[in-house]
Amino acid sequence: MADKKSIIIYLLIIFIICLLIIMPFDLKKEKKDETEKTVYGIVKENNKSFVVLEDTDTKEKVYVKRTMEAQEGDIIVIKYVDDINNCEYEIIGNNREFTEPVTSNTTTTEITTTSTTTTTTTTTKVVKNKKTSKVKITSSAVIAKNEDELLTSIEKDVDNNIKEENQGKIKSAFIKLVDFIFYDGEIKGYKFKELTDKGKAKVIYYALKIDGKIDDKWPGYKETISSKMKNIKSRLISKYMEITTNVCTKHPDLCDSLKSDFQLLKNTYKYTWEAIKGAFNEYIKPTGTNLIQKLKEWYQVYSGK
Repeated sequence: MADKKSIIIYLLIIFIICLLIIMPFDLKKEKKDETEKTVYGIVKENNKSFVVLEDTDTKEKVYVKRTMEAQEGDIIVIKYVDDINNCEYEIIGNNREFTEPVTSNTTTTEITTTSTTTTTTTTTKVVKNKKTSKVKITSSAVIAKNEDELLTSIEKDVDNNIKEENQGKIKSAFIKLVDFIFYDGEIKGYKFKELTDKGKAKVIYYALKIDGKIDDKWPGYKETISSKMKNIKSRLISKYMEITTNVCTKHPDLCDSLKSDFQLLKNTYKYTWEAIKGAFNEYIKPTGTNLIQKLKEWYQVYSGK
């Protein structure tokens, strides 16, 4: 009896050891299976029971057996775990939205060519006058030692103005940043073009914070400040996206922090994909595959993934 008990105990011990060895592998396998997969594609065909996509990365056809409210030419993002047929999807654009304006671009070029002499002379004078005044207004006697010190100063100034909610001070701070970003203005001895891409993105982030505060507190106020404030949010978003996608391509280690900043803006000021796509339509003019890739990169920043 003693021998039988010893054998049973011995077998039980072996069984438990085997379980302890096998379980971690099962858990790893289970975790791997739960990884969400993402596919970006262009709808090539939409039948009642399935949809045919062209994967934007591999250019291969992908068949999805489920109904979708998508039309041919729609650019969609699909997310799934195990089975692509049990996916979630979102339409992020359509080829037609971005390819149609090409004709108008050609027309604009022709008009410009017709009146080249007059337009060029006028534009040059205006720009020179503006640049001269901007430098005098935005330059500061205090010179920042480095980019970090400059960004810390801008952040402090922006946060203080947002907290105080003084319309006049916020107006001045906003104009100062807009001039710095778009009109060659100067802050503490620096010009925007001299900053690193990360620094540029951070400055635009602060400008968008003020922009959001103005829209929340004083809707329509920006349009009364200056004609250059027309569509300023779209211009800022477009520039932020372009810089951020460039950073994410060249310096992936810096990508997450810039995406996180945008998520804060998106959640605080309720940015929608339609608004972001509007900025894309207005200020980005890529064509063909480049267009799809650009839109995909913008969506990745917007979604934070």
